[in-house]
Amino acid sequence: QKQMQIMKKELDDGYNNVINEFQREQTRLQTRCDQLKQQLINAQQVIEQLKSNLNLLRPNQFEYEDKNRKDNLQARLENLIKLLEQSNDALNQERMLHAKQEHEYQQTISSLQKKIADMIKQHIEAVGEIKRELYHERSTNPGRMVPRPTSVPEFAENDLLADDMKYNYPTTIAKLRELFTIEMIALLRLTCKMIFDMHHKGIFL
Repeated sequence: QKQMQIMKKELDDGYNNVINEFQREQTRLQTRCDQLKQQLINAQQVIEQLKSNLNLLRPNQFEYEDKNRKDNLQARLENLIKLLEQSNDALNQERMLHAKQEHEYQQTISSLQKKIADMIKQHIEAVGEIKRELYHERSTNPGRMVPRPTSVPEFAENDLLADDMKYNYPTTIAKLRELFTIEMIALLRLTCKMIFDMHHKGIFL
């Protein structure tokens, strides 16, 4: 029973770590998205202002001491507009990429939650099956019952056989360890690897 509680605590800790990591990254992504939106608005305002200034230059004839000065100014304005438009496109692409990555991350978290739920369900079913086996063993051997030792798990009631306990308790722990611990460790390793890969590939800014 103590081993089962330890394994359950490890599963809960791993699950909480995944959820906490997801919430931190979601908050950071939302902050970054808001910053990108504000940058996009500012860039669009600058582009509109420059376009307006450029339109004023075209119909009006300003007296410049040097015609090349006007040409140079117009070329610089057009180049600046081009650069700002490219920056605007890059910001849009980055925002779309962040939205896609956040969606993929949420899907991954949902998948992990489902796997954890399935694993807990299998664990509960396995414990139930072991309870039924122990109850059946007691029912088929009513004349050999002895008081339950204090170290016996709670699900084994008072009069289990001493020989049955020597056999069934290690078998029970082995079954639960095989079903529960290996799956839990594999799942947590997968989760950690996924988060590391996302950071390594630059998914999170």
